[in-house]
Amino acid sequence: MVYPAEGEPFAPDLPKPDVKSEGEGAGNISDLGPYFNEIKYLVDRVSAGEKPDRVTAEAAREAVRICLAEMDSVEKDQGIRL
Repeated sequence: MVYPAEGEPFAPDLPKPDVKSEGEGAGNISDLGPYFNEIKYLVDRVSAGEKPDRVTAEAAREAVRICLAEMDSVEKDQGIRL
C-alpha cells in the first residue's frame, strides 16, 4: 500500500513477472508478487555492479533496528524512545 502525505491510500498496479517454471519445485508458486519483484530488483542491481537506489542497505538496517526495538518494548511492557 502507498500512503501519500495527502489523499487516500492506494495499492499500485505492479506488473506480474513473466517467469518460466522449470526444474525441481516448478509450479508450486501461485503468485510471485512483490517479493519476487524486490528480489529481482536487487539481483539485477548487483549483477550490473550498481548500488540499489530504491531501498538502501542503511534503510533496511534501520527497519530491522526499529523492529527489534518494538520487540524489546513488548517484552519489557514499556515504551521506548527511538
